[in-house]
Amino acid sequence: MYVIYNFLITLFFIFSFPYYLVRILFTRKYRAGLKERLGFINHRLDNLDASCKRIWIHAVSVGEVIAASLLIKRIKELWPDLIIMLTTVTETGNRTAKEKIKEADVIAFFPLDFSWSVRRFKKSLKPDLCIIMETELWPNFLRILSENGTPIMIANGRLSEKSYSGYKIAKAFFKKVLKSISAFSMQTDSDAGRIAALGAEQSKIYVTGNLKFDQVFRASSQIEKGIRADLMIPEECKVLVFGSTHRGEEEILVGAYKKLRSGFKNLFLIIAPRHPERFGEVEGILTRNSVSFCRRTLLKRDEVIKTDAMLLDTIGELSQIYSIASVVFIGGTLVPVGGHNILEPAVFKKPVFFGKYMHNFREIAELFVNSGGGIQVHDPSEIEQRISDLLSNPEKGEEIGRVAYSLFEKNLGATERTLDLIKKFFPLK
Repeated sequence: MYVIYNFLITLFFIFSFPYYLVRILFTRKYRAGLKERLGFINHRLDNLDASCKRIWIHAVSVGEVIAASLLIKRIKELWPDLIIMLTTVTETGNRTAKEKIKEADVIAFFPLDFSWSVRRFKKSLKPDLCIIMETELWPNFLRILSENGTPIMIANGRLSEKSYSGYKIAKAFFKKVLKSISAFSMQTDSDAGRIAALGAEQSKIYVTGNLKFDQVFRASSQIEKGIRADLMIPEECKVLVFGSTHRGEEEILVGAYKKLRSGFKNLFLIIAPRHPERFGEVEGILTRNSVSFCRRTLLKRDEVIKTDAMLLDTIGELSQIYSIASVVFIGGTLVPVGGHNILEPAVFKKPVFFGKYMHNFREIAELFVNSGGGIQVHDPSEIEQRISDLLSNPEKGEEIGRVAYSLFEKNLGATERTLDLIKKFFPLK
């Protein structure tokens, strides 16, 4: 089966090479870490102590990097001499790791899943343990590490119904792939059930909870006060945040905001597109809708904002901006993207609502909705009315926020449970 897999990825590489060559030549993010993606990592390892044990942690992008941050901090506290090597797939994930995870000794790009690139990468790193955040199942990567005796653990494991359906098409192959993994630390019983149905051995599966509860909870306690003042948003303004929006959503959301402004004159909008390359596109949408706005990066210090909205064209700032919101809408949910992290606004006791497409966070969404700690809209036409209701009746929003916060208190502890599993299976001292 691995022969067929390698044949298919080689075939894909051959046919897609011209496309990616053009991208590499003209697009910076495709050039980033190219040597590392091809397995050349020695230039990053020259100053590492060869006598120290090494742990390789892989986090595909920003969300996984942030989820891993507290776990990595605790690993370094428990094993201060351990060398931590962190890899990402995306450029934004790599940049976020460099900004936020100072405990990592090496931060690099993940190798392409060709046998030769993975072998070269692994030979240089020489990991004693590999932890994969959430569920990144790269067959050659897993096989080669396992063949060389490197224990592999899935941490904060998540397998959505959509992903499960995709993997199930080649279930016999992925059952063999999963044998390479020593332990599965899954977020929920549903995730555990799906990974078992895919072929993971039941004795290797553990439900430890979602690391993001711990990470978001800890991060919220470190948020600096005075964010509203830093953004120069007048105190009398109520703040509406549209977070992590995608194409197809901004027109709907900005239209709803324009209608709301007629009844709420002091309503200030902060809109944060999910992908940086879309900042210009969203700027055009605001302009076409005659919404006066400023870009966050062009904000002049000590100058009170005189516009009605702000385009958040920065990375890593959204989570703390939720702390000043009156109402929050989570993007990626009006279009079939699957949603984003609703925990970040909820930890500040903010009323949060989202659309019907929350399949990537189904369990958390259901938990919040069923408990009264979140609101789900099933039709975009509901958005204006829902926001208006919360702004007109702030006690409703406060109650939703209190319920959401109570859910945090009930779901903390995943980090320590994951660490206990690491200690049990992989004594690193």
